[in-house]
Amino acid sequence: MVDFAVLVYSAGMGALADQGRLKVIGQLGAQRSDLLKNVPAMSETQSLKNVSYKIWTGFMVPKNTPEEVVVKLHAAIGKTLQDPGVRAQLAAQTQHPSAPMTLAESAKFFDGEAARYRAIAKQINLQPQ
Repeated sequence: MVDFAVLVYSAGMGALADQGRLKVIGQLGAQRSDLLKNVPAMSETQSLKNVSYKIWTGFMVPKNTPEEVVVKLHAAIGKTLQDPGVRAQLAAQTQHPSAPMTLAESAKFFDGEAARYRAIAKQINLQPQ
């Protein structure tokens, strides 16, 4: 039996919650999800009002991948994420595709996220194991 866990929400968890076998007590995002409107965001509490955490996914390729391959892959992924069936399946897992980004915007976003997590690791003195 698990008393408490921080997990990525999924449709399976929703089913367990509907059966009364799991209690979802909060969301780590800055605001409530449209799919979990009855579950408060942690930012709504006094003690965690500045908490905002979200998971993102990106596709990486080796640095020496030919530019035309990168551009073609980027376009194909973007097109796939606009497909209503794909979007419905993602939404069922409380995942929402972000607004499309250019390759340069994606690189800037990744660099910013890497810097943010490096700063957190430094702040808590996280050391490699």
